Order: sequence, then structure tokens, then C-alpha cells
Amino acid sequence: MESDRYNKRQKGCCSKRDEDRISNLQDEILLHIFSFLSMNDVVRSSVLSRRWEHLWTNVQTLCFYGPTSFDRNALEKFVSFVNRTLFLLVSNNIHSFKLEGCVFNSKYKSEEAAKRTEEFCLLVDKWIQLLVQKKVRCLQLRFSFSGGYRYKVPCDLLINNTINDLYLGRCSIDAVRPIQWKCLKKLKLKRVELNDDLMQNILNGSPLLKDLHLALCHSINSLSITSSKLKKLRLYLGDDYSVLKLSAPYVQILSCGGDITKYHLVDVSSVVYFHGYSHSRRTIDDSYQPVVERILEKVRYAKECSISFQCIQ
Repeated sequence: MESDRYNKRQKGCCSKRDEDRISNLQDEILLHIFSFLSMNDVVRSSVLSRRWEHLWTNVQTLCFYGPTSFDRNALEKFVSFVNRTLFLLVSNNIHSFKLEGCVFNSKYKSEEAAKRTEEFCLLVDKWIQLLVQKKVRCLQLRFSFSGGYRYKVPCDLLINNTINDLYLGRCSIDAVRPIQWKCLKKLKLKRVELNDDLMQNILNGSPLLKDLHLALCHSINSLSITSSKLKKLRLYLGDDYSVLKLSAPYVQILSCGGDITKYHLVDVSSVVYFHGYSHSRRTIDDSYQPVVERILEKVRYAKECSISFQCIQ
């Protein structure tokens, strides 16, 4: 009798241990878990069981990491995977799309490299067109082109009413075409060729923008932010950049990085939190003293203020 009871208890314990608790979760929870994974891992989940076979096609967060070397076979395999994934998607609304990596040589290296790069960029144009149709809200395009080449942002993306978070890395934007990002609240541009007029065009076309991050963007000499909605501004300038004249009377959180001598603060009277950090290759000497003093004078009403240097000599 005792042995029967023991066996029953053991059988009950085993059944609980063998139970697939993850598969018993609601679809919404599983899809949320998928949002933290790369699309390679998400698609692999289809082999786990019949229930998982088509679950991934409902994802609304897509993250793709392109090849990290200039390899034709790797690129073709990656493109095929992205095309197939987007084709099989059931979701009519995409929350987030991230495309990162994709190393290409400069178009001046060889005709083959130029052709391959051009073909890939045309494919990205089509992907963006589909994402716009599916009302994507968060879009990240972070390329690793070498030799100065940049992906040209298509017209479908320049006028958009759904994206609220946009990150463009190693891209170029047509300075002539109008820009309308009516819902955009957060924008990061890294290694994007800009000028004063184009930057002003972006600001004028983004009336709800709250958070702006510009990193290693050449050719901006003057940045005037008049919108009272933009409260957070992060900037990073390289050693070979021109001095940036900054007027942002409503910004409350300001970060100035890179070569700190390149910043000329005109009006930052509302800044509450300021952080300046210098990662310049230049030698830190007495010439930095008046620069730091001028910056501290402009942010003297800030509640928190810090300035740091990579090295002090």
C-alpha cells in the first residue's frame, strides 16, 4: 500500500517536471519574449512544437543582424532570410524594426562592390516601403559601410505619420526634399552627413520631437532649436569638426561629448542637467581652462553639472 502511494507521488512529481510551462503561456506573453531575441532565434522556435510552428509570424518586433564581413554568400543568405521573414509575417502593425551591421566596401573599391551595394540598398528600400505600409513605430537602420559610403534614405521614409522613434546610422538624407515626421519623438543620427539647412528642415518637420541625439555628424556649424517640446539633447563632435554654435533655450538635459573645445554655447538657459566629456585625441593642457570656464558660465543654473576628460596631462 505504501509503495503504491509512493509511486503515485513520484508519478505526480515527474508529470509536473515534464510539463512545458512556457508553451502553456498566452501568445501575447510569448510574443513579448520574442521581442528580446534576434529574428534568427525567433524563427528557430518554429521547430519546438506544432503550436510554435506559426507563432513567430505574429511578431511585431523584428531585429536583424547583417553579415559582419564583405562576403557575397553571407549577404545572399541574409537577404533571403529577411525577404522570407517579411513575406510570412501576419502582423499588419509593426512595433519595431532593427537592421544592424551589413558591412560593405566603398563604391569606389570595385565595380562588383558598387553593384552589390546598390542592389542591397534597393532591397532595403523595398523593406522600408513594406514597413511603412505596416505602420512601423520604431525604426533603426545602423549600417557599417566603409570608405565613406552611406545608405540614402528613401522618400517613403521622409514623410511619415507613424514612426515615433528613429535611429539612422551611416545614412544620407536628401537635403532638397521636404521632411514630415509628425509623430517622431526620439531621433538619433550617427555618422549622417548634415548641414545647417537640412538640420533645420528636420527640426521643422518634427513638431513633437523630445529627444535628439547627434553623433559624429559632419558639417553642422549652427544648431538652433526653438521648439519648447525638445527637452533632451545629446551631441558628440570629432576632433576635425567645425565649431558648433548651439542655441537651445528650452533644452533641460544637455550632453556634449567628443572634442569639448568645438562647442560654443549661446543660449542653454533652461538646462537642469549638463554633462560634458572630452574623448579628444588632443593633449589636455591649459588651453582647455577658458573653454571649460565659458561652458560652466552658460550652464551655471543647472542643478547637476559634470565635465570629464579621458586623460589629464
